[in-house]
Amino acid sequence: MSPYEAFEIYVAVKTHFNNPNYDFHKFNGKTNLTTNSFENREDKSFFYKICKKYSRSKMIDLFVANFVDNPGLWIGDLLDESAEEVYTEWQKRIESLTYHFSEECSGLLEWMNTNGFEFNDLFRIKDFDHPIIVKMALQRVISLETFVILNNILGFGNVFDKRLSDVIWKNFWQKIKKYSPFLHIDREKCRKILRDKMVKEPKYATTNCSRS
Repeated sequence: MSPYEAFEIYVAVKTHFNNPNYDFHKFNGKTNLTTNSFENREDKSFFYKICKKYSRSKMIDLFVANFVDNPGLWIGDLLDESAEEVYTEWQKRIESLTYHFSEECSGLLEWMNTNGFEFNDLFRIKDFDHPIIVKMALQRVISLETFVILNNILGFGNVFDKRLSDVIWKNFWQKIKKYSPFLHIDREKCRKILRDKMVKEPKYATTNCSRS
């Protein structure tokens, strides 16, 4: 891993999370950067440091974990101890993603029972206000990973996007769409977990998400 390669990965991941028109996976992390653009950077010393610390795959994970948390990070921030802490916590969730999802589903069930809500209530839009499930993700009551898995199973995000037009939702939905391809989800296993814990009906109808 050369400093230039580290620079290219950094730019590719950062652009992926900040530019709707760039897809890290579609372009395999490649950009139109040149070695000259790298050599002319005043912060290039950081890339010399980071390429000695991480392999390519771990560097991508480090960048993804941090950019999904804060899309505006600078390379110097990614060498701070706080960036490593964000990555470590992210890695714990990713390595036990199904278990993490199951635990958060249990938390949702407990919250619903305590507050007198049904499962479908989490997805209802009232007067163009954010649904409960979106509020929970924005407030980090549930993780982005759990939101992504729920959307992967139920497909409510596109329904929300037709009804919600505020900047907070649009930015959040963009983040979800950008983050989703980095998660390797056992969809059928997670679907069973959700059904067993939450849904009394044999099959959840995503059209319920649009009801107000």
